[in-house]
Amino acid sequence: MWKKSIALILVVLMTAALISGCGKKEVSGSQDKAPVIELRLAHQDPPNAAMGQFFEEYAKEINEKTKGRVKVTVYSGGSLGSQKEYYNMVTSGITDIAWGFVGMFPGQFPMTEVVSLPMLGIKDAKVGSKVLWDLYQNTDYLKKEYKDVKVLILHTHMDVPISTKNKKIENAADLQGLKIRTVGGPPTAFAKQMGISPINLPTSDVYESLNKGVIDGYLCDWHAIHSFKMAEQTQYILDAGVYVGPFWVVMNKAKWDALPEDMKKVMDEISGKYAIEKIANHYGKIRAAVDKSATERKITISKLSDAEFSKWQVMSNGIWESWASDLSAKGYPAKDVLAKTQELVTKYNNEK
Repeated sequence: MWKKSIALILVVLMTAALISGCGKKEVSGSQDKAPVIELRLAHQDPPNAAMGQFFEEYAKEINEKTKGRVKVTVYSGGSLGSQKEYYNMVTSGITDIAWGFVGMFPGQFPMTEVVSLPMLGIKDAKVGSKVLWDLYQNTDYLKKEYKDVKVLILHTHMDVPISTKNKKIENAADLQGLKIRTVGGPPTAFAKQMGISPINLPTSDVYESLNKGVIDGYLCDWHAIHSFKMAEQTQYILDAGVYVGPFWVVMNKAKWDALPEDMKKVMDEISGKYAIEKIANHYGKIRAAVDKSATERKITISKLSDAEFSKWQVMSNGIWESWASDLSAKGYPAKDVLAKTQELVTKYNNEK
């Protein structure tokens, strides 16, 4: 009997050893496979908006080009938090990547704001974005503003026309006394300079304010005109390129530093200039949609004469100078930034 017991014990021990050996082999194999790096990306727009579509494509491309090693989950429509908190959410690690509008962070990105000065001559989102990215990449003027994060993309929204419900605008005199929706900062200074009565309203309130006669028109980019159906309350659009608004896409610095070098390379390759082209293409489709809607609704889209455009730029010079002087007094290289920005606007406007 005891011999049978010993044999049974030996069988049990051998079986346990085999199971243990197999288990170790499986663990070893799982350790050899690189874990998937999970990243969260937060933005405010709905998935079907121009930037919503871009971020879905951006996340997909990151996943594909890293062969699944980096997976980006997109949280659209402000679902991960308020846009005003995005920068702090990135630096604190609540989200890994976020898209933010510089205008939502007054005083935090003063040199980046240079592209939002009125009548600089920036003709579309592609030019504005190239100017902004060039400033960041090839000068030190903007870098201090982003020292706590990894900058993936800097870009601008579409250029802003002057749209009105009932009155065609051909010159500065036509603007006198009109109640025009605008945003704070340089755009409001421009409105006052041109004799406009500026009304600060959220974009979402423009349609109803036009309908009720609270405002005569609005300063909103082409994307907003399309997304908020403003064409339904608009008869005239002056394609004046009044200003563009800057945006950033930034990443948590520690999370970036922890990425393998080959993953960093992939992220850099599909960000920056490469991403700017894609964003501009999405915005281009929006402009085409507004033009189509204008034709269907018999909305008049016009441009300033060259002489009138130059006149408006001269009238805006005081705003540029005040902006540069005020920031220079605080120790910023604002005059140099303005001069470089004007140089880059000419360069990229003339680029084929």
